[in-house]
Amino acid sequence: MGCNMFIDLKDLKSQLIKIEQYSVETNLSDELLEDLGGRFLEKCKAGLTVERTGRLYLGNGIAETKVQLPCSRCLKNSPYLIKTEFTFSLAESIYESEFTEEETDIMFFHDTRVDIKPIVQEMILLHLPMRMLCRKDCQGLCVICGVDKNNEKCTCKVDEIDPRWEKLKDLQ
Repeated sequence: MGCNMFIDLKDLKSQLIKIEQYSVETNLSDELLEDLGGRFLEKCKAGLTVERTGRLYLGNGIAETKVQLPCSRCLKNSPYLIKTEFTFSLAESIYESEFTEEETDIMFFHDTRVDIKPIVQEMILLHLPMRMLCRKDCQGLCVICGVDKNNEKCTCKVDEIDPRWEKLKDLQ
């Protein structure tokens, strides 16, 4: 399968049917996760339904993929499953002038084939974790020697006091 996620609205546009279901999949570019040090582990799959309601085509679906991201505490690469629901609106570009500027979430199309990949990519990126953890109780790396505290015991003494608060110790 190519690098796009095309759906064909031919039957909906000709009003042969009012609702159509689609199943699409593609590889997403690792460049999307480059800033996070991650990569995609499997293809992105999406199942969706599109309904024609006059000049608007309303869609909803579920996208799913698995990514690999470094843990925020120990930097170990860990898999993370993303499964997200999404909705979208489509309209033929000949009707673009009929929609107000507030309706910017509408994607306009020229032909009956529409690439929904930009919509799916956006949803996947929005559902990445803010802070990836390999496991809930990850101990992380020692700030002094750099050892992974999940695998070995560290003997470094970490002084927990911020130097700006050091003078407060003398108040005892």
